[in-house]
Amino acid sequence: LLRKMSFLKSPPPLFSQNSASASLLWFLFWLWSLRLCALATVFLFLGVYVPKTLMKTGHDRDVAIYYTALERLERNKPIYQPRPDYGPHSKPTQYLYLPPALAVITPLKTLEWLPFVRLWTLGLVAFFLGFAAILAWLATRRIEWWSFIYALAALWLFPGAARTFFLGQIEPILWFLFGLGIVQLVRGGAWAGLCFSLASVVKIYSFWAVLALPRSMWKRQWPIAALVWGVALILGGVVCGFDQYAKWFEAVPPVMRQGTFNADNYSLSMGVLRVAQWLGWEYASGPLSGLPKLWLSASVILGPLLMLWLTRNQTPALRCAVVGATASLFAPICWSIYLPALLCPLALWAYEKNLFAASTAPQNGGASEA
Repeated sequence: LLRKMSFLKSPPPLFSQNSASASLLWFLFWLWSLRLCALATVFLFLGVYVPKTLMKTGHDRDVAIYYTALERLERNKPIYQPRPDYGPHSKPTQYLYLPPALAVITPLKTLEWLPFVRLWTLGLVAFFLGFAAILAWLATRRIEWWSFIYALAALWLFPGAARTFFLGQIEPILWFLFGLGIVQLVRGGAWAGLCFSLASVVKIYSFWAVLALPRSMWKRQWPIAALVWGVALILGGVVCGFDQYAKWFEAVPPVMRQGTFNADNYSLSMGVLRVAQWLGWEYASGPLSGLPKLWLSASVILGPLLMLWLTRNQTPALRCAVVGATASLFAPICWSIYLPALLCPLALWAYEKNLFAASTAPQNGGASEA
């Protein structure tokens, strides 16, 4: 993006003695400034925050919710706890995912807290690196050293990414699967439905990407999606008990449909209710009812449907990326940790606009860099 700015192509008077050499010096100055910033960011992530997080021993992060759910499953205690008095004045703090998500991590239930959380953290680092590689490929159609460094730095600095890592949230795995599905679409779409469906078992917004697939792909991708969901539901029932699905429906959807006014919720549909409060709508506490509840239930469907129509003429990859991201933004609860998924459509847009072309040469006879 910086190379598009005019001041990169027009050196200050200090450099303007020799037009060609001055442009080259000015270009190299900004190029290596950008590289040093990216390297510093990556060093902070891998050299400072990863070791610091591995040394933490406390339970004051979201990964403890997964560990507690495994403990409750091991001891035959209820995994889901209904909250009939829940309203957007509060925030959900319990385990909310479907049984298949818990079934996948049950091999870790024999570990003590510290080995569990350290292994989990290393896994998140691997998926961070994998998602950065995907972003680099989507933006340039190749993975090189510097494109990967830029992508990893951009990911770490993007709103919600660092918070996701510190909390130990599952989101990097979902970003990776969502991004891998987009890569599959760019390369022909062979396994896009598989990637989107795996992610949608945990967070439903990825399933909208399956709905956004071109009709020519439905015959191949929909059976794959149905198979993934079928296997996942059976696995969750066998490991956690089929009765847990009824308990999930009793405890989780009523909470998710209410949303939250917590400052970390970036939901566009909840944003409308915030504006309504500013205009005079009075809300103190308790579950929503009437029009506010109807709006939240409708917008989670209408938002992605509108984007499906608006992107009807876009490439399959860009359409699926935008529709999936829109579904996340219109959900009643859209934490900041969901936002890095927006980097997928941004990377596709950057490639289509040729923002990271192989030639980034300055004007007036400057050098080029692949």
